[in-house]
Amino acid sequence: MRLLFLIPLATALSWAAETGSEFTGEWALSNGQAGAPPSLKIHLEKGVVRCSGCGPGEWRFTLDGKPANHSAGGVRTSIVTKWEGSALLLNVIVSGTQNQVISDRWKVSRDGSRMTVLRQVQKGGGESESTLVYERPGAVAKVEVPVSGPVVVAPPAAAPTRQEKAAPKEFVIDAGRRLPLKMLSDVTTRNAQAGDRVYLETAFPIVVDQHVVIPPGSQVTASVRMSQQAGKVRGRAALMFAFETITLPNGVSRPLRARLAGAEPGQGSVGKEGEISGRPDKGGDAGKTAESTATGAGVGAAVGAASGRYGTGAAVGAAAGAAVGLARVLGGRGPEIIMRRGDSAELILEDAIRLTDQETRPKKD
Repeated sequence: MRLLFLIPLATALSWAAETGSEFTGEWALSNGQAGAPPSLKIHLEKGVVRCSGCGPGEWRFTLDGKPANHSAGGVRTSIVTKWEGSALLLNVIVSGTQNQVISDRWKVSRDGSRMTVLRQVQKGGGESESTLVYERPGAVAKVEVPVSGPVVVAPPAAAPTRQEKAAPKEFVIDAGRRLPLKMLSDVTTRNAQAGDRVYLETAFPIVVDQHVVIPPGSQVTASVRMSQQAGKVRGRAALMFAFETITLPNGVSRPLRARLAGAEPGQGSVGKEGEISGRPDKGGDAGKTAESTATGAGVGAAVGAASGRYGTGAAVGAAAGAAVGLARVLGGRGPEIIMRRGDSAELILEDAIRLTDQETRPKKD
């Protein structure tokens, strides 16, 4: 009974070890655009694939769909694979001395003599697509001999057409995700009114499944929902935004339901509803009163000394100075909220944003 169990298990392990073995070997470019890798050397061992010539540095990855990260010579690669039938899909993020995203589809012909690579490269805001055909040096196409009739040589497998490509992949930025931003316009509670336009932009790339969905520089539009000046005696300054849309550099736009989660340090605290509450000025009020009290005491002491009543003059002068300081506090306002161009801010999404891989492609010049 135990032997019957071990036989299929051994077969399964053998199949797993050989998965992807058709890519192993040396390949020479027979058809492709200028600048394409002239040769590839692919080696599979214990489920780990190494490819020299595939791209910047040596690519190392597994065939189980798990992310593989590698760093050498100042070049960092992060690779994720996925099977599409007998074709292998690779998503490669390259960073370091050069930044780019490479999406490959590898397919080996039935006779194993030819490998076709559909490649898409996103680099520096541009995008390129190419079809690369590699052959094994010295390989001969498989010959099929029918029962009767002449010998027929099987034709090489045709390169997959664009219609064979998978449906557009959708990327979802879930509600609750935080988006770091920076201000593109100035806003202050000193003069802002409800309805005033506000413009911001994303400060860092937003990545989903190792794909840049929202690149830095995507524009966010908003308006002032509420603006309140700081009060003379009580009441801090308050400011609240209503966010409306987010537009990628390629022009693709989405409605934006979000609230402010953070603001430039020193502006004040941000509440659960996204309202910025300005700083209190207790220290400043105390300083104004103390300054006027000390000044009044000094003047009173000098006058008292001249009349022979030093202590009385100082006390009277201090009281008068305190009254002047209090008047200064009551007559002034607390600190206003001032959001300047370049200041940082942070959003938290209240609704998810959905974009396809086609919608996130950089705009072609």
